[in-house]
Amino acid sequence: MLAVHEDRIAAAVARLGAENAFEVLARARQLEAQGRRVVHMEIGEPDFDAAELRAMTSAINVLRSTGAAVVLLTAVYYQQPEQADGSAWPEDDPQRVDRYNALLRQAAAEAGRGVTVEDLNAHLDPGGHYVQYINGVNVRYADGIHVDAAGAKFVAPWLLTDVARIAAENRAGLPLP
Repeated sequence: MLAVHEDRIAAAVARLGAENAFEVLARARQLEAQGRRVVHMEIGEPDFDAAELRAMTSAINVLRSTGAAVVLLTAVYYQQPEQADGSAWPEDDPQRVDRYNALLRQAAAEAGRGVTVEDLNAHLDPGGHYVQYINGVNVRYADGIHVDAAGAKFVAPWLLTDVARIAAENRAGLPLP
């Protein structure tokens, strides 16, 4: 999160809880494997999505309470090493990430002015699928989840330029997207 609070000039960048949703699913799958009955509430199901949207809205409201312009980053696709049984992890399904990002965009749209969504996913996963290398540069750690220093360097010019513009517009009292 980037936040500058002097003179109520503020910009906040937040990526809200994508991993939390996936951790819950992983724990539910563990309990099922132990023979326990689990009622699934996961991303893409109406009750879960409604709760996730409320959590996003709450986080946006906290960030905006300081007068900050809020910048939300979409989640990137994941491609972890396979599970012990050879299958892919559920959270590696691009449709799940797409659904999370749709919820993020919905929360931003419902919040109105002063909340911007920056599409990190489009920059690090061009073509709509997981990408390990961009222009011959490895932009991800071997875990298939996290962005490495080269990936950060790749997105920094785009992202920091946009955040600086949004902060300047907020500082000048200009209408924000």
